[in-house]
Amino acid sequence: MDHHLDRAWWLWFEEFCLNPVNRYGQFVRTFTLIDVAPLARVFVTADQAYQLYINGVYIGRGPARGYQASWPYDSFEVAEFLREGQNTIAAVVHNPGTGTFSYRHEGVAGFLFTGQFGKTEIVSDASWRCRADPARATHTPKLSKQMGFQEHIDLRRDDRSWMTAGAHDGVEGWRKPSLRRYGCPPWHTTEPRNLPPLSRDEIPYTEFVARATWRERPCDTGTLRNPMTHHRDAIAAAEWQPPDSGWGADDVGVLIVPEVPDGSCYALTVGLSLPGVGEVLIEADGCQGGEVLDVLYAETIDGFGRPVFANTLSPGGDAVDVCTSVVLGGGGCRHEAFQITGHRYATVVVTGPSPALRLRLMHRQTRYPLDIVGRFDCDDPALMQTYHVSVNTQRNCMLDAYVDTPWREQAQWWGDARVQAWNTFSLKDDPRLLQRGIRQIADPQQSVPNGLTYGHAPTIAHNCVLPDFTCVWILTVWDHFFQTGEPNVFLEQAARIDSAIGYFESFGIGQGNLAAADPRYWLFLDWTDGIPREGQPTLLNMMLLEALERVGSLVQVSGYRGPLERVETLAQTLRGTITDRLWDEEVGAFHDGLGEQGQPYRSWSLHSQVQAVLCSLRSDVHEKTAREWVGAYLSGGPSGAAVPTPFWLVYVYEAARRLGLAQEAVDHMASYYAPMVASCGTWERSDRPGNGDVTGSHAWSAHPIYHLPRLLGGIVQLEPGWSKIRFDPLVNVKRCRRVSTLVPTPRGSIASTWERDGSRVNVRLELPTGIEAEAVLTGQRTEVVIGVSNWCVELSGTGVNTP
Repeated sequence: MDHHLDRAWWLWFEEFCLNPVNRYGQFVRTFTLIDVAPLARVFVTADQAYQLYINGVYIGRGPARGYQASWPYDSFEVAEFLREGQNTIAAVVHNPGTGTFSYRHEGVAGFLFTGQFGKTEIVSDASWRCRADPARATHTPKLSKQMGFQEHIDLRRDDRSWMTAGAHDGVEGWRKPSLRRYGCPPWHTTEPRNLPPLSRDEIPYTEFVARATWRERPCDTGTLRNPMTHHRDAIAAAEWQPPDSGWGADDVGVLIVPEVPDGSCYALTVGLSLPGVGEVLIEADGCQGGEVLDVLYAETIDGFGRPVFANTLSPGGDAVDVCTSVVLGGGGCRHEAFQITGHRYATVVVTGPSPALRLRLMHRQTRYPLDIVGRFDCDDPALMQTYHVSVNTQRNCMLDAYVDTPWREQAQWWGDARVQAWNTFSLKDDPRLLQRGIRQIADPQQSVPNGLTYGHAPTIAHNCVLPDFTCVWILTVWDHFFQTGEPNVFLEQAARIDSAIGYFESFGIGQGNLAAADPRYWLFLDWTDGIPREGQPTLLNMMLLEALERVGSLVQVSGYRGPLERVETLAQTLRGTITDRLWDEEVGAFHDGLGEQGQPYRSWSLHSQVQAVLCSLRSDVHEKTAREWVGAYLSGGPSGAAVPTPFWLVYVYEAARRLGLAQEAVDHMASYYAPMVASCGTWERSDRPGNGDVTGSHAWSAHPIYHLPRLLGGIVQLEPGWSKIRFDPLVNVKRCRRVSTLVPTPRGSIASTWERDGSRVNVRLELPTGIEAEAVLTGQRTEVVIGVSNWCVELSGTGVNTP
């Protein structure tokens, strides 16, 4: 169906010239259907976000993040929610009135809608009615510096009946909307999100963790009440007890809260079985009206069941106050949160006076609906737990974009996104989030004039321009081509890539110079000390070399003709410069760069040696690198001052595979990830969640999804579009006796299994049509196979032999 959005008007409940700040609006349209068509589709968007209901039933939310000049819209098939006779379309719309790490505010807000219900068409126009949300407060604290505002709602002011009511004319508070024509600035046009709607599965909080009581701390009525700071000290000081017979559930997700006297607080912490991301749903019975529930979200708890709240980025730093406040209405009431939160534990604090309450807490899982096809299975429990925890973290960090963490930021960091795309391709051949993100990072509305990209986009974080992430962005254009076999994104972005490379050319890399750290920007490299970030860092130049060589390959295979043809020469020159100026012959390793005065740094990081392997620099010494650097680190040896974080381990493990250290990488992974498995999430850094702002659900460290099928299953892509793979399963690994892997590709899924029986190993590989494999089962001889292949190999003391 054609969306016909150009027939609709942008609506708002105030004058458009008023700058909205954390404003919620409600929009409603009632209409009559004589009969319900078998197909009925709506097209909808809002700046910044909406929740859509038809006849009181939740349909979905959106739109995907974007830029106002071509603002995204969504579409939903809604025939099943319509009925003959009167129908009501309702939307709650929010605009933060400020930019965040996922949104660029342009000073206006609006709601746009069309619906095609057989012969009936509904568009957003003057026939709609709207009002400012009477229940949600405007002046609330921020969730974090990267996100918007806390949600404070008074259910006495909104019983949600407006979502199903008939006429709204003449009802207090409702008015005709302000109108702006389609195509008016800043929304010059619209575009489809080209992503599926976020999921809407409702799951209960099934873990009843602990309870506590304390005396209420007086609240200064002259200050804005922040539930997190108001309760934080009391939560930390309280004696937390496990649930008892007087507190618990008489149904899944239902809590019985005893009467709370005036001046007291009663708190209970509940948990999801695994960390999730979505909207909390609260139903309350037994309310008199006016009872205050504060819901505080956490990723982890301590040994006593007490929620652990990270409150600062550094001493005296920025608060992370992910929470909401709900004032209950009388009798029974329901709250559906608008703001998406990532968490595992929810602590509900009931402030007295309050009668005994019956609360039902649910979590509407709101994430990218990834239809998982890929599979990894083995008989080692530690590896399987690592794999499953990684998959859950990966899914929680897939919203309308790849995000770093669903908890305190939800930003599309592009260093994270590259790893997340690799993870995704091990689960499903779905390049849509990667492709959409590549375009958003490249968008001219979010660019530096010298060609650099922002580290995440869309964003107002002008301190987040990272030259190394510009290299990563270029590499993800290659990743898209390598997965799909299609060069369309490269050809589309060629001019933007040329601009980015132009920035690095300004350092004279074509004349035998090295790229330098630019003090105007943030050179990230990794969350670790010990890597020089001044002068001419080795790691930055090696990352640039990898990006240039990938672009050179894309130029050759795509038929491109233009300025980027020079890149092959640039790469050759930079490769020679790195080898000549950054190699330390005495140590037999690459040092970490040149200082401001051109002097070599007296440091040699594992990072530099690993990146050298990935760039095939000094291949003649890779055996030494494997033994003295990568192998030593994986075996528990020292790694110098620059200790890799979980993020950078994705590159360490890849280098290990290439260096013949697959078994060492698997063993390291099993022990390294054990603490993360215990917390049911993969971490941002090596620090345990709750230490500062370190997150416990960070998909840049969920790369066991990517590595385990490669290391143990032996399935390694060799050619773009998966036309050719290498099959080299680690059949003599000590940890496992059997491994089964299914890897999705654009040509179909590759399946491999092996099982060891004494000294014999039965191996099977199933290839879809169009894929051939270089099978390496002896460690020496390679054979090319297609279709289905079976082997029986004999283990020897040093490896495997084909009988």
